[in-house]
Amino acid sequence: MKDKAVGLMGLTNEVDTTLLHQCFELDHVDNLLKPEYMDAIRRRREYLIWEEQVGAEEKRIEFLKTMKQETMRCNIIA
Repeated sequence: MKDKAVGLMGLTNEVDTTLLHQCFELDHVDNLLKPEYMDAIRRRREYLIWEEQVGAEEKRIEFLKTMKQETMRCNIIA
């Protein structure tokens, strides 16, 4: 290995993070973002999931109320 290149390292402060996100799975390194920013993103995702679950539960409860009312009407008619 004398007098032969065995590796190369290129360094820059201009990184195309969009390209890196397209080519690599970066979740395990917080998508190359600052930890505070990733924490805020995670909290927002959790909130949106929670909000969606609450909305779905409200729709389900409304549907059950409607079904109960329809059942009561059917019992009165019968």
